[in-house]
Amino acid sequence: MIDPSTSPEAVPQAPPARIYSLAVWGLAAGYFAFYAPYSSLVRAMSRGLVPGVPTPSSPLVALPAIGLTTAIVATLIVTALGWWRHGSARSIGQWRVPWPGRRMVVAGVATAAIIYTTTLMFMFAGVSIVLALLIMRGGVLVLAPLMDFAFGRRVRWFAWTGFALAIVAVATVASGGKTLQIGWATAATAGLYLLGYVFRLPAVNTGAKSRDVACNCRYFVDELLVAMATLVAAPLLLALLGHTVIAATMREGLSTFLTTRTVWLAIAIGALYACLYVFGTLVYLDRRENTFCIALNRGSSLLAGLVGAAGLAMVASEPWPGMYELAAASAILCAIVILSPAHHAIERLWAAAPELSPDDEPVAGLAMEQPEAALVAARAMRVGQGSWR
Repeated sequence: MIDPSTSPEAVPQAPPARIYSLAVWGLAAGYFAFYAPYSSLVRAMSRGLVPGVPTPSSPLVALPAIGLTTAIVATLIVTALGWWRHGSARSIGQWRVPWPGRRMVVAGVATAAIIYTTTLMFMFAGVSIVLALLIMRGGVLVLAPLMDFAFGRRVRWFAWTGFALAIVAVATVASGGKTLQIGWATAATAGLYLLGYVFRLPAVNTGAKSRDVACNCRYFVDELLVAMATLVAAPLLLALLGHTVIAATMREGLSTFLTTRTVWLAIAIGALYACLYVFGTLVYLDRRENTFCIALNRGSSLLAGLVGAAGLAMVASEPWPGMYELAAASAILCAIVILSPAHHAIERLWAAAPELSPDDEPVAGLAMEQPEAALVAARAMRVGQGSWR
């Protein structure tokens, strides 16, 4: 009879190599690096904090230039990456033309709405960078576990923990002692922003988040193609709405605004958004559960917003982030640590705990006469199944 203590087959081992890569952390770092200057630059332009650069007459005026720049820079990025070949296409005669499906058309239009409303949220008077992020991030965080439930994705313990800490950060800022008074335009913009994610996230879960890199690239290219086309077309269509205020504003943004010095800030903002869009979208497309990816994405942007607000405080005498904002940043940092590979250390400590439950023996394949070895083996296998897959 084979002694289970000496048989390598008797003791299940944790998988020798991780299935999830660490590339998502590089993407989150890139997202953070571009979001901080983006948010602070939008705020500086809308409040006239740049010397010699006039403030736009309306938050909407700068949107056409920002949207056009975002579309151009994002297109150049995809071209440089060589990803156009992954996009959906259809043969028409001798030509092969891009042909996103109906689901991707909806996702792309929703993404364009998200891009425009994000920039608008930072422009409204009386809405700080942190408050704008609070309004936008809270709703999307709530959507994360709902998407996982709807699409049958298993949510691991550290994803739940990171999600909970992100919610704590948002709640901490919300309880900062200030009455949240926002106008109807701000509320409508925030509602359109959230509605964009309501349509975008189901498309992400059905068309991407796969082990197949080509599948994720196809989604990215198809969404980007529709979104960038919408960014360019939307101001042109709105400018044709006759004598309405929105039409007049769009016509100004497409004509006289382009001759002002402020347009250079709009171009810089659009270029920054194109870069953070690439990084942020690729975080969403990672095949981990939504609760993990969205918490990581939202946490990175909230932390970037706090850095951007601190930067404006240093160079433009804007108010510094308060105690509640700093407490929220601490919660986000804890969430990022928990979501990072550092959570494996917690799992190893738990696996090495001396207490053995009755369910551990059949899993470990060891006799109860060897309780510590059985426990470590059983829990190591379950830890591997829960966090390395």
